[in-house]
Amino acid sequence: MYTDNMNDLLKNYISELLNERLPTKLEKFTLQIKQLYRENTSLKAKVNNLEDIVEKLCIKLNLNSNFATTQEDDIFDEKKDEIEETWLYWVKTGLTIEEIIQKLNFSHSAFSIDVQVHGWSEEKQVYHTILSNILKSEEFSDDWSGMNNKELQHHLKSILSANFRNDTVVVLRNLPERKNKNYDAIMSNLAMFVGFMFNAWEELEITQESIGRMGLILESEEKLEILNVINDDARLILMVEPLFEENDS
Repeated sequence: MYTDNMNDLLKNYISELLNERLPTKLEKFTLQIKQLYRENTSLKAKVNNLEDIVEKLCIKLNLNSNFATTQEDDIFDEKKDEIEETWLYWVKTGLTIEEIIQKLNFSHSAFSIDVQVHGWSEEKQVYHTILSNILKSEEFSDDWSGMNNKELQHHLKSILSANFRNDTVVVLRNLPERKNKNYDAIMSNLAMFVGFMFNAWEELEITQESIGRMGLILESEEKLEILNVINDDARLILMVEPLFEENDS
């Protein structure tokens, strides 16, 4: 009996110790990821700058024809000074979509989706909410109410692709607080949708010459800095940048 009590006390002590240290560790990992993200962006800029310098030297030395005659070997066909563009943002509640579009410096004719995510505890509800927002004008007549998740995904992707030629703004409002009982389910489905948008955009960017810009805005009272997107066995960690600095508001 004495041994059992000691074991219970030891387990409780270890549990309390881990609970105290976990937030500190998470905060430390968040800072490390943000630092690595910034360093990666800086390195990309430096590499692109070096490529630009080498290209200019080749031109001056009349070596351009030896370096850039074929598409396969020509590193200079890449976009110059290309830095990964931020597209995922966080804002506090209370901003209109017009204010967000203006801050993004997007066209007033930008294609926009503005939805509440409080019902996103099921994946199907994600697609229904987005499609309901887009199909308000009955522009598309397909009956998607009986589709399964895969069919809804395919249907939504085809509709989005038709609108991605313009600047696109997606505002996901009322992200739950951590104390919300549906927090994990909603955030998991939200991350799934962000990954879906990212992949749909990338696919179109590869195959289309003319495409607009995308801004995906996450609205919540609690500041959001990182979003973990898990797709099958792959994990994508996305940095969420504040759209408005503190002194902007």
